Amino acid sequence: MRLQVLQTGPGRPTVLVDCAHNDDSAAKLVVALQEDYRYDRLMLLFGTPEDKNVAGMLARLLPLADEVVMTTANHPRSAAPEQLADMAAGLGHEATVTHSVADGLRAALAAAGPGDLVCATGSIIVVGDLLNHWDALQSDATPYG
Repeated sequence: MRLQVLQTGPGRPTVLVDCAHNDDSAAKLVVALQEDYRYDRLMLLFGTPEDKNVAGMLARLLPLADEVVMTTANHPRSAAPEQLADMAAGLGHEATVTHSVADGLRAALAAAGPGDLVCATGSIIVVGDLLNHWDALQSDATPYG
């Protein structure tokens, strides 16, 4: 799944999911974020399996992000969000750590305002988890519940 917008509209942040899970797909996501979307600030929600080229993906994505939220999906190969946050710190970026995709989305949305873009990426597992909970999470994404 590439570049699916889950929410957009005035008065609330846009929510975008993308299954970028390697260096090449992260590079394509960066181009899309730079050329195809307009936003004030970018909130990056990121989680990935630990056997991926995490450093390569983060090196591409982090420079675009105004806020970074690391998360993990309920999957045995998922990298620990603390490990991801340490990698981000090594690249000069602070990250919030969450222990579920739902909590990660809540944190990203709490940091976002109207005109901002929340982009969830890093793995199909993370995006799938977010989509499975999207109906319940939408109330968090809409102002005034």
